Amino acid sequence: MGLDRTIPTKFAAVDKRGVPYMAVILMAIIAYASVAITVYTPWFGYLYYSNFGWWISTAIVMFAAAIFPFRRKQIFDSSPKIVTYKIGPIPVLTIVGAVGIVLSLFISYSTILPAFNGFPINPIYVASMLFVMVAGLIIYAISYLYQRSRGVPMDLANKELPPV
Repeated sequence: MGLDRTIPTKFAAVDKRGVPYMAVILMAIIAYASVAITVYTPWFGYLYYSNFGWWISTAIVMFAAAIFPFRRKQIFDSSPKIVTYKIGPIPVLTIVGAVGIVLSLFISYSTILPAFNGFPINPIYVASMLFVMVAGLIIYAISYLYQRSRGVPMDLANKELPPV
């Protein structure tokens, strides 16, 4: 499996310059397919909803940034100085994360409005974007359980590596 054990390791292969060429090829195929769908099908309105999902995903990452200094205090304290700056007692990372959550959710909501994309809000498209996110969690759970059943120590995947 790949680096996170959800796709074949072939996609993690790199050439002599360190470029993950199989991952680049896969993404190029996906990108060209997306362009073809946009140009030749009425799904164009649906593609606007990908921004909806993208920014919700970004809000999740911003949430992780906001709580990181408190949930992983030891790792935060040992991080480079630029990461550990504080304004008073509050880490700048937490402030940026909190602002990022608000902005990401606002942008996510705004991208499905008719004023942005020119299409009326389509509840089926909104639901399908949410389904994609749920499907990602289901795929992760299946992959996690499968790898664990093979004896792969999945609890080590998210652990901090010791210093070299």
